[in-house]
Order: sequence, then C-alpha cells, then structure tokens
Amino acid sequence: MRVLQQARLQPFDTKRSLELLSPTNTMVTMQQPLALDALAAHGLSNSTATTIQKIQAIQDFISRNSPHPYRYLHPDGSTANLEILTGTGKGWADVNALPSATGQRIDTDNQFWLGYGRNAKVCLDLQFGTVNLNNGTRASDSINLTKTSAGRYKMTNFATYKFMQCTQQLSMCCLLLASLGIVATNISTTGHDPAMAWVPELGKWVYFCATYNEMYRLDGAGNPLSPLELITYSRQAAALIAGGNAAGGAAIFARLIPFKPAGPTWDTQVWTDPTQPHANYYADYHTSGQVTFVSHLSQIPLLIGPTVSNRSCVLDDSGVLDASSTAFSDQTYYTRAHKAVLYPDLGAAFRKSDVDPVSGNTYISLSNNWPGFAKYQKRINGGAWVDFTVSTETLAAGTGVVDYRPVDANGGFGMWASIEV
Repeated sequence: MRVLQQARLQPFDTKRSLELLSPTNTMVTMQQPLALDALAAHGLSNSTATTIQKIQAIQDFISRNSPHPYRYLHPDGSTANLEILTGTGKGWADVNALPSATGQRIDTDNQFWLGYGRNAKVCLDLQFGTVNLNNGTRASDSINLTKTSAGRYKMTNFATYKFMQCTQQLSMCCLLLASLGIVATNISTTGHDPAMAWVPELGKWVYFCATYNEMYRLDGAGNPLSPLELITYSRQAAALIAGGNAAGGAAIFARLIPFKPAGPTWDTQVWTDPTQPHANYYADYHTSGQVTFVSHLSQIPLLIGPTVSNRSCVLDDSGVLDASSTAFSDQTYYTRAHKAVLYPDLGAAFRKSDVDPVSGNTYISLSNNWPGFAKYQKRINGGAWVDFTVSTETLAAGTGVVDYRPVDANGGFGMWASIEV
C-alpha cells in the first residue's frame, strides 16, 4: 500500500468561512446564470471546461464588462476592445482623459465602489442588474450597463458610468466562480488586489487578475503559477537586486510571462494587448515583484454579506516581514501566518489507511475540508468517476490506484486523495 497524494488538511477551520460559498447558499447559486452566460460567450460549457478555462473566462468577462480605467491598459490610440464603448461615441482616449485627482471623476467613482468593499453580491447587482434569489434572473436596473445579448454588455451612459477598481473586479470574479463550484478569494500585494483560485486538477492555488486579465507561467510554458511561486521568484530577484546584481534580478522577472485568454466570440482579440509596455503587473513599474501577499481567505464572507471580524493574514515564513511590505505592517489587522494557513489544500485526505497483515487488504477512511461537501466520488486506475456515498471501505490487494474526491451539490470538486494497493 502506498499513499500517492492527499490534501494536507489543517487543524484550523478554513471550512467555516468557506462554507458561505457552498452551492446550497442561494446568494451563491443564483449567480450561476450570469457565470454560465460568461462561459457560453467564450465557447465553453460548465460540464466540459477545465477549471483553468472557467477561471479565465470569468476573468475575461469581468475585464471587458467592468473595465478598470487605468490608462495603460488601452493607450489613447488603441482601437482594441471597443465593444464596451459601443454607442457612446467615445474611445479609449476619452477614458484616459478622465480626471483622477481628489474629488474628480475617477476618484469619486473609486469612493463609490469602496463604500461596498468586497461585497461582490452588491457589486454584481449594481453592475449587471439585481439578481432574483429565487431563479437567478436579473432586473434591468444596472447603474452602468445595458445588456445586448447573453454575456455581452455596453455602457449605458459614458457620462455617468462608474469605473471599478481591482478590488471590486476580483471580488465579482470570486463570487461568480463560487457559483461554478470553484473556490476563489481576493489577495493583496503592493498597489494591487488580484485573486487566487483553488485548482483541484493541479492541487494548488493559482494567481489570476481581471484588471490586467492575466495569469503567469514560468518561461511562458506549463501550468499557471501560484501566489506562493510568484513570491518565491520575486524574493529571489529582490535578493539579487539588493546585492547589486540588477541584471540577475531582471532575468528572473523576465521568466514570469503573463498569458491572457482569447475573448468572447464577438471580440476574440485579447483584452489589453500583452505587447503594450504596461499591460501586465510586473511590467507596470512593479520592479520589486510580489514579495508578499495578503490573503483574505478568512474574509470570504465579505463577498456576500456585511463586514466580519476575521483579520487578513500576511505570509511570514521567516519571522520577519519583508521590509518592502510596510503597507501590511499593522499587525492589529494584518496578522502573520505560515504559508499552510494562507494557501491551504482543499480536498480529501486519508484519516486512516491500514493494511491487514493476514489478507493484505487495505482499510481506508476519508476526511475532507471541501466547502458544501455532499458526497465522495472515486475512480479506479484512471477510469470514470462514480459516486461513493460512504467514507470508508476495504480495498482488495492488487486493486491498483484508487482516487477519492469530495464533491459539492453543484458538481464542484476538491483535490483528490490517491492510494495504490
């Protein structure tokens, strides 16, 4: 018998805060029609798309239909991604010309949305129309948008449109993803609030951002990077730069390549041209990279309700917070936590896996921390997943590789535990 893989379940209860994202919560489930529209607009089905594809579709949907007003995403002369401005008679130069000083247009827009914090339910209602919690339909009362077709919107009035910042963009992404059974949460870094989502196929959290519409891959290939991986590379680069090796640090940052999804069927051009000088976080004057992240995992309830008392956590694996992270130095709010707390595994683990010395059979007992858990599923030797409605069984010697995964009522699933017998 050999355990091949399992979630590292923590003694603390992440499940309590994550439970609010359970598919049995109507504040979550009734967001699904909008999320499914977003998938369909990108040619995807909820039943067949991968977790990464779903994240990118939701990310791109929010990027296009709730655009950040940052001028470098679309320079003045850009003719890309004009769908949102259809009928306004305006272009990106007009967006970039909006004043942002205190009390002026962009500042007042920002203050408006800051009043709702990370309450994604309210932000989605204001942006896309009030959701009916009985059937998921939305009223035509958006303060900003007019719906032209499923998953497709345009500004109703440029003069009164309220532009969003990163915090609200990513909060809405997280709630829409939750309706698809994907756990996601806001995170914070220097000057920016991106997000991370749990990808059970990869057994890790993956960084994503709707402002720049991006994930990152090392050298532009392989799986998307996690926040922890981005921190690791950023700290390596920062150490080289601090030691006088600026070229060596720059070489590490150059390996972190953004990749952006194709757009919907009516505008397949990538949102924010990746060739633009400041169209990704690392190129946008953030030369120190992301040496730390603040995890708001404990504050997931904010996505659908009022403020909670849970504090955010900052990565501190050395006992001393990075000097460059002074923005997060207030420990009355930003508590220090180990990476296992900030980036916990979500899925199944073996509570027991004992071999009978006489028969050679293996007895297993399962545990999990998947929010909204409804049942287990299992598969043998890579076959089809089938329902497994109990949490214990005896496996005959020679069965092969058996995988168990926790599943919620919406079909979302966590990391699977694997054993070879």
